[in-house]
Amino acid sequence: MKSHLQAAADNGRFVTFQRKSGENVAYSWTFDGTEIQAAEDIDLDVDITEDIPDEIRNQLKGGDALFLDFAHEGQLPSEAEFYAGVSSVFSDGDVLNLYLLDEDGKLVPEAEEIPVENGYVTFSLDHCSSYILTGSSVSSGGVH
Repeated sequence: MKSHLQAAADNGRFVTFQRKSGENVAYSWTFDGTEIQAAEDIDLDVDITEDIPDEIRNQLKGGDALFLDFAHEGQLPSEAEFYAGVSSVFSDGDVLNLYLLDEDGKLVPEAEEIPVENGYVTFSLDHCSSYILTGSSVSSGGVH
């Protein structure tokens, strides 16, 4: 992992890491080598599940959602483009919002209007934590 990131940084190239599920890509990470500050070994595993922890489910008020639980916690070597399959819950043409689960257990907006195309979404991340993808929006008073 570290050597691939370092090579991308040294050569100013993009590097992509994929996780497959059968023949299909479950998710992938793409890093821009020109943006990598320091190459390091990080765990890019992600658990993408419909099993939403209760404290989050209560904030969603029944809206469709996926829970993204990243193995890595904290900053990434650079901003990365994250590409993930979401067809288990969402359909092409759906427009989703990404929320970060903060230390207080509140959902904080991270990205809006992420389109589902060919069963996948793409968005940028500069750090890893726990996130929710949903078609609902969350306000300080909950989802509406």
